[in-house]
Amino acid sequence: MKKRISIFGWPSVSRFYSNRDLIYDSIIPMAIAMCITIICYWKEKDVLVELFKIVTIGLSVVPVMLSILLAAYAILMSMYWSSISEKMKHNVKGNNLLNELNSSFAGAIKVICVGLLYLLVINSVGIVNIPSNIIPCTLINLLFLLMALYFIFFSVWIIKDIAINIYNFASFTINVDVRNKQENNP
Repeated sequence: MKKRISIFGWPSVSRFYSNRDLIYDSIIPMAIAMCITIICYWKEKDVLVELFKIVTIGLSVVPVMLSILLAAYAILMSMYWSSISEKMKHNVKGNNLLNELNSSFAGAIKVICVGLLYLLVINSVGIVNIPSNIIPCTLINLLFLLMALYFIFFSVWIIKDIAINIYNFASFTINVDVRNKQENNP
């Protein structure tokens, strides 16, 4: 019996925005976060103080990036009902582009929401400096700092990909319009 492929939910999103895509989108944000974390460690800064500074910055930056992303997604969703989008839905390349756009937005929104939740939890805990005899507290706080930085940089970095996706949508529709006009006016 043939396995059914879901067109709804995260299984559908992961068909067009896979973990591999997420890893690819995370390389630069993680590299920047690692560099800053290593510098913080080398400069022998109080990691807990730096962590809460970063969390405070993150709680002002990440929600803004999330709202920008949601606004762009709402605009894109309104374009789905246009006559140009109707043409795209009946074209294989256009249909794939729409699915990829939709999935990349959903994937980015999911990661940014997880990041926002992470920053809220870290901020709510208040004191992350957990006494530990096995792992030094500094290493735990450095890990928390690294993750906070990653989520902040990811939320900013992904905006460029979303802008490129919207450009691809517009470019495709322009090319389809030009091609249709050329076919109608020989």
